[in-house]
Amino acid sequence: MTNLTVLVVGGYGTFGGRLVHLLEHDPRLTLLVGGRSWTKAHEFCSARKAAKARLVPAQFDRNGDVGHQLDILRPDILVDASGPFQAYGDRPYALIEACIAHSVHYLDLADGSDFVAGVSAFDNAAREAGLYVLSGVSTCPVLTAGAVRRLSHDMTRVDTISAGIAPSPFAHVGGNVIRAIAGYLKERQAIVTTFYTSNVEEYLFKSDSWKAFVKNVATLPVNDRSMFVRSYFTHTDAGLRTLLDSIPGVLNAFASGNLQTYTDVVLRSKSPGR
Repeated sequence: MTNLTVLVVGGYGTFGGRLVHLLEHDPRLTLLVGGRSWTKAHEFCSARKAAKARLVPAQFDRNGDVGHQLDILRPDILVDASGPFQAYGDRPYALIEACIAHSVHYLDLADGSDFVAGVSAFDNAAREAGLYVLSGVSTCPVLTAGAVRRLSHDMTRVDTISAGIAPSPFAHVGGNVIRAIAGYLKERQAIVTTFYTSNVEEYLFKSDSWKAFVKNVATLPVNDRSMFVRSYFTHTDAGLRTLLDSIPGVLNAFASGNLQTYTDVVLRSKSPGR
């Protein structure tokens, strides 16, 4: 394989950073870690001490003059891992259009079904240019579709498919993802009635991520009846307990400075039926 230059847009974010981590051991690659902040990209690259690929921080704004930026960086392949793809504005496919115009192969990690479906409009232009334009190269829909194809290989017919994603409680979910979820719900005038946290909050306090978690929850559409459902390990013979708490109540307590520890959270919770 010849050497390749790959521009990862959102390269120091949650998903883009993971992609860079998976590719950085190939010395044939030059990985352009792109994002709006050159400083963050530089800090990310500097921390990858074991990388065999050449890591280069790059300032890249997908809302700016994309064609000019591609002329400067000259990647062979661009991977859009920035998102949220549901909120790409009036010209959601501007990056794809620019990649085709500048002879750059394009992939994205989109999980927005409407966005992914619309990419097929560029199939002819991409084929004529001898380029790959691939969308949804992520857990859903591509990996989900692969699993469905394998599981249904001996079935006569498939009528319906239901797919869901259950991330690890230790997975780092970026603020963009939470804002995308909140925006999706608000557009549909939906309310978060129940938020199941399991015992994740205990670990959030240990890692000092609690404040970011609460700020993300504050972006969600809730009402006075919206509830947290918690699983609390008592570390006694009582074992596991289910606890309920008001989401607005938690947000108000946090804003007032009354939530400093996980114990504070547990003490304000109630058992079902109380």
